[in-house]
Amino acid sequence: MANEFLRLDLEKAADFLAKHELECLHDQVSKAHDMLHQKTGAGSNFTGWVDWPVNYDKEELRRVKECAEKIKRDSHILVVVGIGGSYLGARAAIEMLTPNFRNLKGIRDKQGT
Repeated sequence: MANEFLRLDLEKAADFLAKHELECLHDQVSKAHDMLHQKTGAGSNFTGWVDWPVNYDKEELRRVKECAEKIKRDSHILVVVGIGGSYLGARAAIEMLTPNFRNLKGIRDKQGT
């Protein structure tokens, strides 16, 4: 199942990773993969995220998207209030979605990003 969602292309790493080094890791990676998907081993009670790409609340996602569209349509600014852990998710999303060096742009260039 995981192969449907993730592909690892090591072509660019060939200059500094020898083929035999990768082959040495194959068994360990396979074992870790199996433990993760079979939910065995240390930390197995924290693997609920593994199936999220296929098992998620589609109705909840629809509601979130609907809310996002309303916010975009009705708002110029969105303020997120939180400290500690309640702030980190929003901060991570902002960092992920903000172009690099955004603060070097003028105010007109920033609109829409």
